[in-house]
Amino acid sequence: MEKYRNRIRTRFFKRLLISVLFSACFITLYAQQDTLNQNNFSFILSSDSFSQNEDILFELTLEQIKPEEIQYLPYKWPQGVNLRLLRKQEIFSPKGTKIDLWLKFDSPGLYKLDDFHLTIKKNNLEQTINASFPQILINKDLSSESPLLTVCFEDGTTVSSDNIQAQTININKQKSQVIRFSVYAQFTKQILSFEYEIPKDSIFIQTKKYEFPATLESEDYFSDKLIQIADYEWTLLNDKPQSFPLMTMQCINLQNNPVTIELHDFYVESVFEEKSDDSQKNNLYEEVFNATSPAIEENSNSKKSETDCADLADRLGKNRFIKILFFTILSVIIITFIFIIFILRYKSNKLISIIYFSILVLVFIFSYTTIMKKNKAIFTNGYLYSIPDENAVKTETIQPGTQVKIAEKTNRWYYIQTETAKGWCLKNQLILF
Repeated sequence: MEKYRNRIRTRFFKRLLISVLFSACFITLYAQQDTLNQNNFSFILSSDSFSQNEDILFELTLEQIKPEEIQYLPYKWPQGVNLRLLRKQEIFSPKGTKIDLWLKFDSPGLYKLDDFHLTIKKNNLEQTINASFPQILINKDLSSESPLLTVCFEDGTTVSSDNIQAQTININKQKSQVIRFSVYAQFTKQILSFEYEIPKDSIFIQTKKYEFPATLESEDYFSDKLIQIADYEWTLLNDKPQSFPLMTMQCINLQNNPVTIELHDFYVESVFEEKSDDSQKNNLYEEVFNATSPAIEENSNSKKSETDCADLADRLGKNRFIKILFFTILSVIIITFIFIIFILRYKSNKLISIIYFSILVLVFIFSYTTIMKKNKAIFTNGYLYSIPDENAVKTETIQPGTQVKIAEKTNRWYYIQTETAKGWCLKNQLILF
């Protein structure tokens, strides 16, 4: 009778062992084919501001794939888009291959390139995958531009320091009415000082002075954005054209040289007349200096890169889950195998059974806590801070799509680390996985 029970018990554990081994093989094959089952990938841009004739880096990460398993398919580049460099290199965090693709654009404009195709040969299987390019806005090459001082009146009239030739500006205001205008700087990396003279026969008030943004000094790209310096109110006390006050700006130009820019030699006169609808539509300031459209395009590019980061975090999260699941199944197999050996050798023993199930529970608890503990993330954008405060010193920035390790967190702040950088950032700058 005892021999019969042992045979039944042995047969049961053999079937259990076969089932667990089959599940482990299935999970292993699924993990190996996980990357190949994803047909669509996306390149990630190295920054968010680009200009013509600049080498621009597009990055693509393929996990669990070796460089020798990747082949490029022929690609026809559009006119004006030049391939500068295409290389693949093995990476270890995460394990796989990173493809660096450098392009140069001859003309400014908004570009949307066709998908880039690659062939992956892995485990005697061959599959073609598509890598999409994000929409990219190429700005004009500003490296040779000179700094400008620009006056923008409230009716849309603008005057810049590069196009003044003793002209007279007619402002649609009655005498003794307040003329409001703002002064902007452009094509400069840093503003050192700004001074102005008080005009005669008028009331001239500086209503607001803006702080010079120190962050421009550290920018490694050329920017054409307008930097607001001050707002003014000016009341003319006579009907004659009034000389505009001399304004002087000392700044650092885009070639990193100190220069002095003056805005003067033109006159302002109040001429009251009704404006037609056509003149309001042809507002030079709205057409030239309105930043709404570029902002929308910039936000769309930002959303695109955030989407790429979210996809990358989703893929890394799935791979992490598969690895933990594989570890759990392998642990169950080993523990069950040892348990069977003890049962066959020492026959039925309640202590062995209790130990067996206790170890299984510990394995499952460990796996669950590991899955729930999200101590890694993908960095999306922004700066790192020295302390968890938005007014703190900005230490450095990390490229979007970089995998980081979370070392500490407090409220909405996270202390993150990479191989080359570390610091505090906000939770909305990360995508946890």
